[in-house]
Amino acid sequence: MHGLSLMKDEIELAACLSPDVRNDILMTLIENNSTDCQWSSIDIPEWLSAAPAKNYFDSFALDSLKNVMKSGPPTRILEDGVSNLGTCKAEKDFFAIDDDSNVSSNCSELDGSSVGSKPFSSDEEVKDKFEEYNNELPTLCLICRRPCETLCPQCEAAYICLQTYECYTNGWSHQCLCRTWKQYALRRDSLSSFSFEGWHQNLVSRPFQKSEKPYAEFLRNIGVYRKGWWSTETKGWAGGLGGSARSVDISLRRSYKEGFVLDESLYPKPDYVEEEKSNSSFSVDRDDRGLIELDSWEDYYRLRSIPLTSPVALLLTFPLTIYYSIQRFGEVPLTVANILNRKLRIHVVGIEKELNFLDLFAEIGYLLPRHLPVELCLICREDMVPPKCTNLCEGDMLDIQLTENLTLKVFTGRYNESLDPNFDIGSGPPDMIIGCNAGLFAYKSWASVIDYLGCNSGVVGVFSDYNEHSGTNCASLGGRVARNSLVVNPFRQPRAMPVQCMNLPQMSNCFLYVYNMQEVDV
Repeated sequence: MHGLSLMKDEIELAACLSPDVRNDILMTLIENNSTDCQWSSIDIPEWLSAAPAKNYFDSFALDSLKNVMKSGPPTRILEDGVSNLGTCKAEKDFFAIDDDSNVSSNCSELDGSSVGSKPFSSDEEVKDKFEEYNNELPTLCLICRRPCETLCPQCEAAYICLQTYECYTNGWSHQCLCRTWKQYALRRDSLSSFSFEGWHQNLVSRPFQKSEKPYAEFLRNIGVYRKGWWSTETKGWAGGLGGSARSVDISLRRSYKEGFVLDESLYPKPDYVEEEKSNSSFSVDRDDRGLIELDSWEDYYRLRSIPLTSPVALLLTFPLTIYYSIQRFGEVPLTVANILNRKLRIHVVGIEKELNFLDLFAEIGYLLPRHLPVELCLICREDMVPPKCTNLCEGDMLDIQLTENLTLKVFTGRYNESLDPNFDIGSGPPDMIIGCNAGLFAYKSWASVIDYLGCNSGVVGVFSDYNEHSGTNCASLGGRVARNSLVVNPFRQPRAMPVQCMNLPQMSNCFLYVYNMQEVDV
């Protein structure tokens, strides 16, 4: 900070108007501000753009120091019952607004403190307690974390106790966000709008955002609950200990018929899209690289001759998000791989439930041109590996030829720590790094990934997140360009996801943002 000139208006802009300093958000808030506005123009200083990343790594360094200074080793339950919950994607909603220090307090009943005087004696007790907690997740006050059903009267995007108004009047942290969250919440209708025929409408309603039970009932009604690739849609991951994780066995190969468990008319044919496909309902548009241009679920369904009554988008959000990331942000990586006459190398980091449907990623190969070879490397942290996959130890690899043009490999270890991205993963350094529902800002385990991208500006990083608040915070770690890259993912899952403290629109793979954005010079 030596020699840095801080202007009063610059501090007020971020501290008083909105911490989300994207131009469109700030301009909307300025236009809606009923008081005399002192910000006639928006020019975000470089120090403000760089602040989130500096704060993130400073926090990481302080946490590391705190861990070193702790007396005594952590207990088993703290490792598996609490800490791993902090890296469980299904519960990311209430960590996206907290630092790691609040994880144990939010999950106190999992560490044994609310069920007895001693911690759980077995992994089975941890698993059973987690499933009970996960199925009955209550909505909590954003300020005090007590059970709460009332929403902030201003933004209706946060749960806040209003009985005594103590939380509402003392919740200065939410007051800083309130106007911004109101803008996020106003996007609910557009984010919930899809072209499907009827089946998705209840899935994006508020009951589905308050509990997992309605979704489980929906899956039962269509006959897929706990079957095939649908088995990880409920009951959480919990560091490999959750109910859905325990059934995952990556050594098993499933066909589309076995994975979708639906009538064959309701899922895509496991074959390549024809080079010159044409029918009465859809004609293929390809870009200069030969990639099919897809911008909506409706485009994809028509391309693959799937009726809009089919619910397969609930599963296909993962491969379609990766395909869309390649199509929209992979121009330079594709060009480089083509010039060097080698495979496009993609590292997918932070995988969990994706281990359950590895064969579903063949859809990426079927959509890509046959002549375009791709190496898709999935990296799972060793403490996220489910019990039936423990034979896949750190550094081991599973190698699957999914299609003629797509090779999938699974690695276990910590990216850019125990695994060197340049030498230990696949055939060489990555062209792209992709993370689904990443939550970079909430979990310090992503620091090594962010550091790698910071040191390798030629590698494009594309990440998705559940909601706009988390997406904005995570994108801001990459600086001004990354922050402004935040866009709605057209292949987000058409389902509102349970979230504890917030009433923000929340869906799997809802928003996308890019680190090291690149374009080909013409």
